[in-house]
Amino acid sequence: MKLMPLPTTTRLRQMMKGMPCEFGFNKVSLDSNGAFMKNKAGVQCYGTLVLDEMKVREVVAFNKSTYKVDGFVDYGDGHDSKTTADHALVLMFVPLFHSWVQPIASFATRHAAPGRVLARLVLEAILQLHKHNTTVVAVISDGASTNKAMWSCFGIKGKLHEPKHRVDHSCVPDQQLYFLCDVPLIIKCIRNHLMRHKYGMLRVVLKLTKEHVSPDNLRKMNVSLAVQLFSRSTAIGLKVYQRLEEPDLKDCHGTAQFTLRMNNLFDALNVKLPKFGITSSSKEVEVIQEFLDAVNKTEENHITNGTVMFASQVTMESLRVMLASVRDLITDLLSKGARYVLTGKLNQDPLERFFGVTRSYGGDEDHPTLISFAHIYRLLSLFTPISTCVTGNVSDEQTFVLATVADSMKRGRKDTLSSHERLQEAIRAKLAEISSTAQNETPTAPDHGYSTPAAQDCVIYYLCGYLVHSYLKHQRCSDCVHNIQSENAECPEAFLTLEREFKHGSLKLPSWELFCMFRGIEAKISDELQKNRLCSETFWSLLDALEDCDITSVGCSVHKVTTTAELLHSYIVLRLHFAARDTCKSFSSSEKVASAGKKVKLM
Repeated sequence: MKLMPLPTTTRLRQMMKGMPCEFGFNKVSLDSNGAFMKNKAGVQCYGTLVLDEMKVREVVAFNKSTYKVDGFVDYGDGHDSKTTADHALVLMFVPLFHSWVQPIASFATRHAAPGRVLARLVLEAILQLHKHNTTVVAVISDGASTNKAMWSCFGIKGKLHEPKHRVDHSCVPDQQLYFLCDVPLIIKCIRNHLMRHKYGMLRVVLKLTKEHVSPDNLRKMNVSLAVQLFSRSTAIGLKVYQRLEEPDLKDCHGTAQFTLRMNNLFDALNVKLPKFGITSSSKEVEVIQEFLDAVNKTEENHITNGTVMFASQVTMESLRVMLASVRDLITDLLSKGARYVLTGKLNQDPLERFFGVTRSYGGDEDHPTLISFAHIYRLLSLFTPISTCVTGNVSDEQTFVLATVADSMKRGRKDTLSSHERLQEAIRAKLAEISSTAQNETPTAPDHGYSTPAAQDCVIYYLCGYLVHSYLKHQRCSDCVHNIQSENAECPEAFLTLEREFKHGSLKLPSWELFCMFRGIEAKISDELQKNRLCSETFWSLLDALEDCDITSVGCSVHKVTTTAELLHSYIVLRLHFAARDTCKSFSSSEKVASAGKKVKLM
């Protein structure tokens, strides 16, 4: 019998340190991509850049590894934002002639990222991939207004008389960069547009359920229902009812033709198997061109005769750009030596599957928190789980990522450890500077404990006892311990600590000197947190604020600077955890109010 060896806790920490849990471009993924493409040439290095966003729950948390408050907008540029993020943007590279996919970047955004920001990130992603021996030939996105704004930044437009679906590649001479809209999204938009006009002949087609024809808001996002509506079986059913002279369907010949044409278009844009790959003589090329001509003719008739179009103006423009890009991209790839083209790779399905797994791993909520998303993204960038999401917007299909845990450990661990050490050194220097200017005067303890203490002072005294408890785990200097710890609770502020004791002596009691020091520090920290909103750099803001605070040093004469600095560090970290927790509670309250408002509207 053989047992599977399991990693130790230390080994797991090493793995996690290899790929930092942060937003921005993933160096491990890019390096793995470059290593794979190193010996490839021509179209073997070609692929698409897919981008999309998913909703996440707002949350903030203090990260002790980076000494930053996580949960704010982060585009990976080091800019300190004070706006909490509620969406996650992911960029994924999908090679055209290989079976793996690789997420290369993630960003925290507030709502949808602006078009100009998306354009900048797309250009940076194309440049980063080019540096790693990879060529992006197409950018694929959905039809959101921000993505259309990104198109406009590149000059892409789908106007009838002045369309533009490609631009010159910024890194590769004589290469075009094509822009595509997600095919399943366009199919859904066409179906939803037709439902708005209430075409009665679609409601009695054999074998179609009410969910197919009149979907609710949730089912309108389901790709399968939209594709099944525009299927060959639906077209046949319409023709049968017409031949049987069904009164409601006697004039459905045009609808049947349109349904069949939509079915053929989706099949042409969803070729996934190499044996059915598109070549220059394939009928799919003709189907794409015919539908593009039909789109142009439909809009011309709408302008000239006022006829109703089968899709909205925005969808028609997206469809025109997408069809022209697919047509020319097929021609471009075949002319450069590709034996066939799989149009099934020219959509967002890999990223939708990625989001489906992310949501299923997010716990009991529909959407994970931003912090959870960052951890799940790091995990899914290194391996593909055997168990995928139960349900999703696309069909379940096995995908593989290129980067591995071994790559993460080899390439990222040393850099991460060195940067963490530099951060720790900077923090120690800052705390030592503050501690070195601390006063050596010992405050006078009260003569009696008859006065009534403030509740705030009782809490500070209790927290000081916790700091003493933490300090005793690592320090051995008896003089320092004697200076910060007390054996008797003589001051009235010890009331809370004594009440919370399960048995006498179970909780540590701080000295009067330690309590007085942190009472002054707490006043400064509270004032700073009230004046300025919590942001990612709040830790450093608090250190700057404490430079103007009158601090009394604690500890023995030999270790007073290091002891004061260590206790300061522990208290600031503790207070930031509390501040982040209180902020999360406010987010939770807002979510409950919004949810209650939605329920009232449904009643």
